[in-house]
Amino acid sequence: MVQSKKSDDHLRERTKELRCIYGTSKIMEETIDLDKAFSEVLKIIPPAYQFPELACARIIYNGKEYKTKNFKNTAWGQSAIIKISNKKVGAVEVFYLEKRPFLVEEKKMIDEVASHIGNIAGRKKSEERIKNLYENLEATHNRLKESQAQLIQLEKMNALDTLSAGIAHELNNPLTGMLNFIQYCMKNTPSDDRKYEVLKDTKDATQRCIDIVQNLLTFSHMGDK
Repeated sequence: MVQSKKSDDHLRERTKELRCIYGTSKIMEETIDLDKAFSEVLKIIPPAYQFPELACARIIYNGKEYKTKNFKNTAWGQSAIIKISNKKVGAVEVFYLEKRPFLVEEKKMIDEVASHIGNIAGRKKSEERIKNLYENLEATHNRLKESQAQLIQLEKMNALDTLSAGIAHELNNPLTGMLNFIQYCMKNTPSDDRKYEVLKDTKDATQRCIDIVQNLLTFSHMGDK
């Protein structure tokens, strides 16, 4: 009868410990915010101990502390180091408010809890770093695409400048020659002659063409600055 009770007690304690380890993994996996995750883990650690009503706990992670409401650093405690990539980043600590013994299995449990916290937090940290790298890479790619589009547009504008300058130079000299000839004809044509008005209209039209050519030349020279 006594042996049966001991077996039942042993099974009950191991069950609590396993629930704590499993619960820690589940919380760490499913909770995105680490502050909230650690607060939730602290709720399931003390109940996993042999004397839960006297147990309190604290998690230290990257210099920040998370504690149960009844936390007190006493002489009766045990702790486990939290590591990420073999580097200490914190610890899980459990204390009894009164003198009570700790079971060997409880030390194994807290070690497992600390190990799960470190492994999952480390993996999430790596995933976050990879996500940030991908986002930065995508942003850089988009900027390169924009720069490429701007470069292509610039090349098109430069080509247009070159074409405009070529056309303007080709037209400028003949038009200037035409204007000079028309002005010569006007000087030698009486103003009351019907041909004079025709020459005057032709002169005005030629001058407009010359102005357009000059604008093209100005536009092409602006691209050189």
